[in-house]
Amino acid sequence: MSEGKNVLKAGAAMALSALLLAGCHAAPAPDDAPPPPPDFAPAPPDPCGARAVGSLTGQSLDDDTRTWLEDRSRASTIRIVEPGHSYTTDHLPERLQVVVDEDETITSISCG
Repeated sequence: MSEGKNVLKAGAAMALSALLLAGCHAAPAPDDAPPPPPDFAPAPPDPCGARAVGSLTGQSLDDDTRTWLEDRSRASTIRIVEPGHSYTTDHLPERLQVVVDEDETITSISCG
């Protein structure tokens, strides 16, 4: 019976040695390691065409500018956000949102 115990001990020792050796392999050298992922996210979609009309920021919102916004953007609707007015907080990606100040100067253009 002691022979059987010795065989079990020897088998257990071999299995333990194999596990320990398996954990000792070297890590890849820095040149062999895969490159890290890029630090940039893909450009967000522009479903309302805000990028196409973004150059109007800083200009006065008059009838000609409104027509230009309608013609150049892909917006299903255009919302002019004026100071002192209340607006819904819903976000509609296909809606062009034009924010103006007290002088009717365009301060920002975005989808939403």
